[in-house]
Amino acid sequence: MAAPPESNLPPSGLDGDSLLRAFVEFGHFLRGRGYSTVQTQPDDLVRAAAVVGLSSPTDFRNAARSIFAGSPSQFVGFDEAFEEFWLGRRIVESGMPLGGITPHPAREYVDDEMMLLDTGARGGSVKEVVDSDPSDDETVRVAAYSPVESLRHMDFGYATSEELIQIRRLIAALRWDIAKKRARRLRPASRPGLLDMRRIVRSTLRQGGEPARLFWRRPKIKPRPMVLLCDISGSMELYSRILITFAHALQRGLRDVESFVFGTRLTRVTWVLRDNQVDEALRRVSKSVVDWSSGTRIGQSLHQFNRTWARRKLSRGAVVLIASDGWDRGDVTVLADEMRYLQRSAFRLIWLNPLLGQPEYQPLTLGMQAALPNVDDFLPVHNLASLEQLGSLLAGLSGSRPSRVGGAAIPYPAA
Repeated sequence: MAAPPESNLPPSGLDGDSLLRAFVEFGHFLRGRGYSTVQTQPDDLVRAAAVVGLSSPTDFRNAARSIFAGSPSQFVGFDEAFEEFWLGRRIVESGMPLGGITPHPAREYVDDEMMLLDTGARGGSVKEVVDSDPSDDETVRVAAYSPVESLRHMDFGYATSEELIQIRRLIAALRWDIAKKRARRLRPASRPGLLDMRRIVRSTLRQGGEPARLFWRRPKIKPRPMVLLCDISGSMELYSRILITFAHALQRGLRDVESFVFGTRLTRVTWVLRDNQVDEALRRVSKSVVDWSSGTRIGQSLHQFNRTWARRKLSRGAVVLIASDGWDRGDVTVLADEMRYLQRSAFRLIWLNPLLGQPEYQPLTLGMQAALPNVDDFLPVHNLASLEQLGSLLAGLSGSRPSRVGGAAIPYPAA
């Protein structure tokens, strides 16, 4: 196949961030065509483009093929997919992609239903739409894919800017519940239980020493507190803002949530996320955090939390969520020690890893191997379906701590 013309490629004067956004969309497009893409491939393509340049369409296409096509069968259709994606595409100086993929002639869009009518569309729930023409006796049935269902299973790291806006709205609409616990304080009760001696004595005194009426008390039932520690380092850049949106939704949906972010240091952002508008909350978080998209020192960040906040925030049976890919540039022995202390202090310790949603992922990094023996639940957090899975787990927590025998956590099936 002939190489696509130069006008179909991004201009060579763009900065790395602008190219990365375009290449992330390209990886997402290939995933919809059946390619097993991973998070690091768009970064690899940026580095390759810096070497081969964008002035030669053939060199750029060959570089992309070597990165995204992982088997001989994928080599066959890659040139066609490459040309289809970049056809008519342009990127302005601001770095924001415009236009997008040129629709295939067989695709139609239904404005009322906001559904893509195309048997080749990416995964989603299939609905049957009947298109009946009064002038034709034949009724045409086509497969319709609901974009909402498709977004449920879309990896956050490969979503386009428009899809990310829809995903953030869906996350904001999620309703969260967490298992209740018996509080130490008591409340008045109408049924027999614990005697409320203070009310009994007061009632007796008011009645001049007449036989007292019995009053009862019972423990208060309240949601468990929750602590979220979110990794905002460079390796988590494709997921950080969505996870902050998730933290914002948690704080709005639950009563007692503390939120922290960390890269090379720990920063408490609970007060920032109390803003009702998620966009404003995101802006304030990025402004108040000095180590956004920097290196990662998980062990040192957990050490800071354990020494400064753990006693105050975990003494009432809190559930702790750590959202991170496990890449750690610090001392992994520190990470193992701090995870051991954190697990003993928390009612439940859940590690959320966005890479766990990839079928080929294995927790082989030193950071993940150091952390996993002290994790109660190891879950993916790469799409809306995985957040729903987390919600089910939180709502169904039992009243007792999980059995901890020192073995590594068993990963949940990817959603």
